[in-house]
Amino acid sequence: MLLFLGLAISLLYAFFIFWCLHFWKKIPDRSLEPLVFKDIKVAVIIPARDEALKIADLLNRLANQDYPSSNVEYIVVDDHSSDDTYKIAENYFSKNNILNGRCFHSPMSSKKSAITHGISKTNAELIITTDADTLPGNEWVSAIVREYSTGKYLLISCPVKIKGNGNYFQSLQRAEFSGLVGIGAAAIAAKKPIMCNGANMAFSKKVFIEVNGYNDSKSSSGDDTQLLLKVHEKYPDKISFLKDARAIVETGAIHGNEFIQQRRRWASKIPSTLSPFAVFIAVFAWFVHAALLILFIAGICRYDLLLIILPFALKTIPEVIFLNVLGKFFNEKYPAWLIISAQPIYCLYIVAVGILLPFGKFKWKGRTLK
Repeated sequence: MLLFLGLAISLLYAFFIFWCLHFWKKIPDRSLEPLVFKDIKVAVIIPARDEALKIADLLNRLANQDYPSSNVEYIVVDDHSSDDTYKIAENYFSKNNILNGRCFHSPMSSKKSAITHGISKTNAELIITTDADTLPGNEWVSAIVREYSTGKYLLISCPVKIKGNGNYFQSLQRAEFSGLVGIGAAAIAAKKPIMCNGANMAFSKKVFIEVNGYNDSKSSSGDDTQLLLKVHEKYPDKISFLKDARAIVETGAIHGNEFIQQRRRWASKIPSTLSPFAVFIAVFAWFVHAALLILFIAGICRYDLLLIILPFALKTIPEVIFLNVLGKFFNEKYPAWLIISAQPIYCLYIVAVGILLPFGKFKWKGRTLK
């Protein structure tokens, strides 16, 4: 009976992964399409909190964008940093004579408030948001503008990847992160959006105002997904995922306890922020991993390898195929042995995060949040 239930659950999960693969492949790859500069005013909003060690690297990348400087401005909004983030950004713009770079202090203490304040300081038509610890390529803005200039979309979700090879733990993060981006992209293509990443997204200022921005937020996390769902509710055909390698931004891996805190922060938005479909997928994924963890323990206790091998194989094979396809876009390799070896660990941490979610608070960027 346990084996039958394990196979049934794994089969349903496999179906979901192949569903994601199907819609990922339906998204046209724009990476080789020519960039045509349009006369569209753009504002890149960078909410920053305690990023003194990283923000200069991002500003270097922004200073080298190939999009005409007369049509783009870079707005850093300091979110009550305890370090020199604001001073470093301000000095960078001043010393390098970057006239289209400005810095502000957020009036309230939250990322949503920082982004909203930045948007209020610009008359640009297109808003692009990113994080202060990301690294875009020099065609990043141009690639996003090319997608927006088609006139088809009011909100564009863009790709993010974790940079570098690193150790085993960092390699697992890279694979998991790419998988989440792929699932989010596929759901958008299927017109059933689940999530996007505020580290790389764009939207028209007009639609941001029309849907009342981040007002009515019920979670300390998930500003990106909240906006995605609000725009989708009003304009379901006006959202896209930009599959363009030039639009990728890189970010660093998370270390130690920050990893669990980040996952708890992500999970905190599930009950109050996500759509019913997204909540169903999140809950379903938790039960899949909980069931497989039980089977893993039962298989060891009973010396029954079939309880482990068959359900895990049915779950893992679609993941390996999906990540292999995603890897071609991200120019990364996710070896099968890495995905296979991580299964018990991944099940354990997914279950742990789900159990811890209703209890207590989590810490992020020096704040204690619910």
